[in-house]
Amino acid sequence: MNGHGRISPAPEYAAAVQEFMTRVGNALLVAQYPFLGRLGTEKVDAIPERPASPDTSHGASTGEFWAEASLILKNVDLLELNSEAFAIQLWEMADQTGRAVMKRFYDFMSTTCQDAGTVFCSGGHPLTHDSFMDVLEKIPFDVDESGRPKGLELHCSPDDAKKLAGLPPMNEQQRARFDRLLKDKAEAQRVRKRHRRLARPAS
Repeated sequence: MNGHGRISPAPEYAAAVQEFMTRVGNALLVAQYPFLGRLGTEKVDAIPERPASPDTSHGASTGEFWAEASLILKNVDLLELNSEAFAIQLWEMADQTGRAVMKRFYDFMSTTCQDAGTVFCSGGHPLTHDSFMDVLEKIPFDVDESGRPKGLELHCSPDDAKKLAGLPPMNEQQRARFDRLLKDKAEAQRVRKRHRRLARPAS
């Protein structure tokens, strides 16, 4: 126990404790926020000075991001090795971290969409198939071999998710518009691929 009344691991165990807490914290974080588990991660020795993909990194920041969480155990729980209390505190610590990380992520996505010009405002009108397609028209995305959207994920509030699930089937005009939208995206994808094949390295 240090001078502040806090229990710290012995120096020879500090690295092992930190590794254990990191692994457990990350596992609980993904358990509470599954979306984070689908994000790619890469350990680096230093933070890059510039985005890896400038053309698609609108609003990207290379600054450090700190997510702080607290793990507080009562002395009696420590003395009695109360594993349940420890597990509860770990879960709550992961929740604190997850809230901070997800807020940072959605703030970043908001800035990215603003800079990329892909923000759509419905003006208070209800969500419909047409307003949803208005959004899709602004977003660049690829299609697969069958002509279906590829790599798209929708993140929305629980209320909006219910509204989307409750939409009636598309009528003929909406279905025709959606088919045209996918054909336009497929053509844009073919144009990008042709440009990449024709591009020559700078001499």
